[in-house]
Formats: sequence, C-alpha cells, structure tokens
Amino acid sequence: MSAIEDYMSKVLQFYKKQNQSVRLVIAAIIVICLWILSGIFHKKVKLNEEVATQVPYKTLKSVSQLKHSILNISGVAESKRKIKLVAEVAGKVESINAEVGQFLKKGDQVITIEAKNKKELCEKAKIRLNQSEIEFKSTLTLYKKKLASETDLAKSKANLSSAEADLKQIEIDYLNTQVVAPFDGYIDEILVNEGDYVSDMLDNSPIGTFVALEPMIAKAEVADAKIRYLKPGLRATMKTLNGLEVEGKVNAISKVINNTTSSFPIEITFANEGGKVLHGQAFSVKIFLGEKQAHRLPQSVLVLNAQSELGIKSLDAENVVHFNKATIIDEEPGYVWLADLPTKLQVITLEHIY
Repeated sequence: MSAIEDYMSKVLQFYKKQNQSVRLVIAAIIVICLWILSGIFHKKVKLNEEVATQVPYKTLKSVSQLKHSILNISGVAESKRKIKLVAEVAGKVESINAEVGQFLKKGDQVITIEAKNKKELCEKAKIRLNQSEIEFKSTLTLYKKKLASETDLAKSKANLSSAEADLKQIEIDYLNTQVVAPFDGYIDEILVNEGDYVSDMLDNSPIGTFVALEPMIAKAEVADAKIRYLKPGLRATMKTLNGLEVEGKVNAISKVINNTTSSFPIEITFANEGGKVLHGQAFSVKIFLGEKQAHRLPQSVLVLNAQSELGIKSLDAENVVHFNKATIIDEEPGYVWLADLPTKLQVITLEHIY
C-alpha cells in the first residue's frame, strides 16, 4: 500500500468515528473550499483570454520575388587626370590665352612667355649648324685624300654634333614659350598674370592647373562587412544632388582598410561626355551585386532581436511568433527589400510586443 492510500484510509477512519453533526461540518468546509478554488481558476482563465484579445497586431502575407541586390553607398566624383601646368622656360608672361573653365584641345595655347632673343638665337644656331656641316664635309673629303688627320675629322664631327644639339635645344626653348594643353580638358586654375616673371620647371612653381573630365571616377568606401560582395566589373549607377544620373563599373577595390572608417576604398569609372559631372561633386551610389529572392515590406516591420540582429517577426500556421533574421538589399521611400527569408511569410506589421 502506498503512503497516499495509507493516509486516505486514516482520514476515512477518522471521518467514520465522528458523529453526524461533525460529519456535516466537515462536508460543508470541503464544499466551500472547492467553490472558492473553482472561482479563482475561472477568473484566471478569463483574465488570460481578455489579455490575449487585447494584443493589437496585424499581419501581412508576403511572397518573395526576384530582385537586384543593391549596395547603397556615398561617393565623390574625381578627375582621372588633374595636373599642374609648369613653365619649361623662364621669362615674363606675355599673354594669357585661355580662361578658367574653358575647354581646350590638346596643343591649344594657354599662356605665352616672352621669347626675347630666342628667335635670333635660333637663326644664329641654324647658321652655325650650316657652317659646321660644310666644314665636316670638307674635312671628310680631305681625310679621304689623306690630307687631313683622324683628329681633324673627329674634331669637325664633334663641332657638327654640338651645333645640332644647340639648335635643337634653342628650338625647344622657343617652342616652350607657349604653354599648351597637355590633353583634351579644362582650365581649372590660372595662377599668374600678364607681366609676371615665371621660373622654369626646375623651380616647380605651377602657373595653373588643368583637368580632364572624361572619363571620370567616383571614389567611395565600402564597409568591412560588405566588401566580400564586391568584384571588379560590377555595374553601378551614380546620382548627383542635382539629379544627374550616370552609369559606370567598379574599377578598383583596395586591399587595405581605412582604419578611421573601418571601410575599404573603391573606385568606379564612368563616362562623362560633355563634362556634365564636375570634379568634387557628391554622389549617391548604387552597386548592383546580382539578383536574389526578396520581400518588399514596409520599413516599420523591421525589428532587432536580443543579439541586435536585424529582422522581422512572423506567424506560422499555429500562430506561433518567430523572429526571422533578414538582409536589406535595397530601399525605397517607406519600404525595404529583405533577403535571406522564407519564400512565403505572414509578417507581423503592427505592435511588436512578442
């Protein structure tokens, strides 16, 4: 016999030994206790039902669809070629032949430096060269007739080479009095005025800056967590603050992280016909990473779990709440595209109290 059966047997024996009045009192106490307990239980059940009906939530049925996975970042437009214009000869600025912002073709004049006596020097050098050629031919003829020594011939040839080099240098100096556009592009700055004296390129003092706006690059940075999705050749679109849109491709991805921003520098090359995008303009950049199955949902459905992971809350067929971790692959005004979710979902869209 178990302990419970033994205990119940003793209670029953005790009850039978009592007179009729005591038995009635015991029975009444038992009935009252059962009545009180049943009321408390009923109240608790009713209260739970009321709380459950007071939970305000709505759900949205969603089916994923194929969507471009897009990385949204910011960038800045920069010229691929921006150089300093430096005078290659010293002299006084005779004239400025271009204006800031003007488009020039390769070889167009920018600044003219006073030639002084360079033209006369050039004429004298030509005369000297002509004389040296005559002397060399004469010495060579005499040498062949054994009327001149090898030393005479070598000296005559050296004089000819020197005259050729002098003329070439004087011609270069004369041409360099014209500072010209090194390639097709725009005058960005002119740092001298007419009458200023400029030094030659050995002094390395710039007289202006010149920039090419075709093609251009967009410089941007990609977070450490996203860099693994990138590769050269991915299509990208850039939009300036004034609404101008251009398209390009990822050209370069740095292998060294920027410790200040914990991001990797990248470059996107794009055509800029007509120079519409200017050096230094800010961009919003979209890089197309490929297509993925994704849900288009209101931004308000996004929640964080206890581990600070981004996701949504959903209900299964038994109305059990689940947290679904998700990845944002694109954004629209008021909406987000979420990937890494089941194909079909019943998303909780209101009052995330679970």
